[in-house]
Amino acid sequence: RVVEMGKDFEINTEGVFILASSSALKNKYSKEDFNYDFPGGFLDLLKSNSMIAITTPDGDQLNVSTLLGKPLNTLEFDKVICQYLEIEVEDELLMMSHAEFTMICSHKNGDFSIYGWPLSYHEKLGKGRYKIEFGIKDVSEEYEKHQAYYNIQISISKSDDMIANEVCEMNV
Repeated sequence: RVVEMGKDFEINTEGVFILASSSALKNKYSKEDFNYDFPGGFLDLLKSNSMIAITTPDGDQLNVSTLLGKPLNTLEFDKVICQYLEIEVEDELLMMSHAEFTMICSHKNGDFSIYGWPLSYHEKLGKGRYKIEFGIKDVSEEYEKHQAYYNIQISISKSDDMIANEVCEMNV
């Protein structure tokens, strides 16, 4: 089923905000050991558009909202990052902290369904290529009000384009 509604959630990234294909993680880490080297241990997942990694050096606490099939109004944000994901049949899009990613991949063979803790976001998307845009608004000066360093809006939409991903930094 294709998700038609967005979700809002809060996440502590533990230094890196990760989006990934559940199938890609399971395929990779059911066959090989987890490499703790950052980002070298998962560069193949980035380059194959199976994963997105965004570092959060200026603050780990994020408020996230998702838009599915709707473009971002880029003028509303301090910074916009664009990346791409390839989603397979019966695949799920995962959004998680670096700690969750490490636990799932190193101790659960990449299978988030046996992780034992709920992830902030996981949804089935239809098979295909997706453009993922991150609209980033620095709200750190109003931390008490937002209880976050950044408000992030993520637009997820089908795409014919595909450019290899690389690690990006959230700071604005």
